[in-house]
Amino acid sequence: MMMSLGLFAHTTYLVLRTMDVVGRGDRGLMASWSEWSLLLALGMAICFLIFYLRRPDTIISFYFLPVILGLIGLSVAVRPMAPFSRSEAAEVWLSIHAFAMATGAGAVLIGFLAGVMYLAQSSRLKRKRAGSTLRLPTLETLARLNRRCLIVSTTAVAIGVVAGVVMNLNRWGHVGWTEGGTLLSFSTFGMVDRGNVC
Repeated sequence: MMMSLGLFAHTTYLVLRTMDVVGRGDRGLMASWSEWSLLLALGMAICFLIFYLRRPDTIISFYFLPVILGLIGLSVAVRPMAPFSRSEAAEVWLSIHAFAMATGAGAVLIGFLAGVMYLAQSSRLKRKRAGSTLRLPTLETLARLNRRCLIVSTTAVAIGVVAGVVMNLNRWGHVGWTEGGTLLSFSTFGMVDRGNVC
């Protein structure tokens, strides 16, 4: 419960800080070491919450909490450093966007191949031909790989979509919600997320 409240407060602070920056001239959006430290702290807090919800009987908070608090402290310490300009920020967010989308696409392809191999191995087991010369991983291994690929692809594409939005805000001051690249990013995220739910 307390972690959920902390995540809400942290996210609200970042949103308010972003809204404060939107109207300013050449200052980049989410373009300072302080803001990046806060984003990393938010990512670590989300990871902690996911791990905790999956295994509530563990004491991982003793490991995660010092790192999260350290990143927030680092954010305060580097706040006096000058933020990057809009053009510099757009380049950084473009790199994050491109890397995250490429990672997501690669994970989708690996997951697709794992699914094809799963079907082939399942068919071979039904026909009792699993021990032939062309060996495939076990069904459990392929199912585990497929699940991990879905998680990685969903996370990476979500990060890519957010980075693309921030990049467009830095570059043009608005997001073209009906442009081809934006629609493609959101449709990719929708397809990956649907695959993750199935």
